[in-house]
Amino acid sequence: MFGITITIGAVEFVYRDAKQHLGLNHCQSTQKERLDFHHNFSLTMLSLAKITDWLNKPKDSRKAFSIHDIKAQYFNEQFLNKIFSVFAITPELQLNNPNIDSLRNYAKIAA
Repeated sequence: MFGITITIGAVEFVYRDAKQHLGLNHCQSTQKERLDFHHNFSLTMLSLAKITDWLNKPKDSRKAFSIHDIKAQYFNEQFLNKIFSVFAITPELQLNNPNIDSLRNYAKIAA
């Protein structure tokens, strides 16, 4: 559908990201249906997050990344909004600052 080719190595990264960052192994149920739902949900969220990130980038700047990068960016954005709120800073004025992108991308893995 999107022209994505998946190799064996890519499948390993999918399961690694789902285990480390999305709680693939954290279901405590013993019922098969609930375990199936949990595993499908974790892997679906990983796929949706990666596709959303991939489709928002121009074709020439798409490269390999980890779900850690997406989580770090969302955490940084939420933290910046909290700082703006606590200190009564108008976020509309600050979001145009060129240093905001460096704060959004703080703690991302350099690929």
